[in-house]
Amino acid sequence: MVAAPRRGRCIVVALVLLAGFVVVLFRLFNLQILQAAELTVKADRQHRKAVSVQGPRGSIFDRNGKVLAINMDVPSVFGVPASLDDPSGVARHLSPVLHVRAGEIERKLKQERSFWWIAGKLDPEQGRRLEHMPLEGIGVVMEGQRFYPKGPLLSHVLGFAGMDSQGLEGIERRYDPYLRGEKQMVVLQRDALGRTVFPKGLHEETPSTGHNVILTIDEVIQYIAEKELEEAVTATRAKGGIVIVMEPRTGAILAMAVNPRFDPNAVQGISADRWRNRALTDTYEPGSTMKIFVAAAALEEKVMEPSTLVYGENGHMVVAKTVIHDHERMGWMTFAQVVQRSSNIGSVKTATALGEERLYRWLRAFGFGERTEIDLPGEVAGLVKEPRDWGRRSLASIAIGQEIGVTPLQLVTAVAAIANGGWLMKPHTVSEIR
Repeated sequence: MVAAPRRGRCIVVALVLLAGFVVVLFRLFNLQILQAAELTVKADRQHRKAVSVQGPRGSIFDRNGKVLAINMDVPSVFGVPASLDDPSGVARHLSPVLHVRAGEIERKLKQERSFWWIAGKLDPEQGRRLEHMPLEGIGVVMEGQRFYPKGPLLSHVLGFAGMDSQGLEGIERRYDPYLRGEKQMVVLQRDALGRTVFPKGLHEETPSTGHNVILTIDEVIQYIAEKELEEAVTATRAKGGIVIVMEPRTGAILAMAVNPRFDPNAVQGISADRWRNRALTDTYEPGSTMKIFVAAAALEEKVMEPSTLVYGENGHMVVAKTVIHDHERMGWMTFAQVVQRSSNIGSVKTATALGEERLYRWLRAFGFGERTEIDLPGEVAGLVKEPRDWGRRSLASIAIGQEIGVTPLQLVTAVAAIANGGWLMKPHTVSEIR
């Protein structure tokens, strides 16, 4: 009678143990088979930390291979707070080298983060000093810093890049997708306690460099243009000036000088107004230079011949109750002399012979009122009103370069079309990307 209850209890215990083994086996099957991929990813995340490192930017050269912008490798220092036993002590050691207050460094190192950039783009001497400081949890990687060896030369065309190696102005901005180096993920290992283990040769790993950009600019011509412009601005006490040199048959820009200049190596504290490329962002009334295009339109439309006689009204002509003057009293003259003497009255009479619609059509044909689509950022279209918006004096005003806004780039592009036989070329500053 006693053996039967004991046998029953043994059976119950055996069933409980069997059920436990079944649960354990099911759990193992679930973890090892069903959730294997998901758990492997989680474990990998717990033991690895990916850090993004930017490759060096490509260089910029002039048409003859002279360097205008290069990348210099400079050290940047980072820390892994979880790997530091004494953040305060590390901060005290780093402070005199980085020229940053120890308290600020300590605050970063005490953050509950797995990775933190402490200081970037240091000078080489700082990097050498850091390499001789074996601090646990502190690492150094080489990053690219932009350098412009010619200083202010061509600054408004080149533009500049920021601390994160992103192009912010000029060529640096327009061709940033080509110049920017490849991003590379550096994987840092973590031990069982969550501390980072730095892989050997971390500072030697360098992502791929960006493409090099070859400009149409000639450094020598650019230097001469900037030098002459500087002297002219100083002599005339002007606020600034612009010089553009273009190949008429190709549209290649050989020089683009804007005064005042700036140094792209030191843009901090300089206003955006200083580095704006006024050759293509600002519009002006072109004045007497507009007479070139009025004359060309008249010749093409055959309303004037070089020998056609035009009366200069003795330098005084009334248009829409306003008076247009010439710089000297002129009587009868040929159309060729009208152009030669830059006669205001002769140009107004030429525009009158053309009429509003034809003059407007030719202004647009020369590219006024629309962007040239040069490969530089910030270009504006200028201002050319349609004839329906013109006033009683507009035809006369436009004939002498008033009531119209053009950029210096539009003006030189239009003049180039006359020089090359009538082809309106698209101006460009880059000839090749390697």
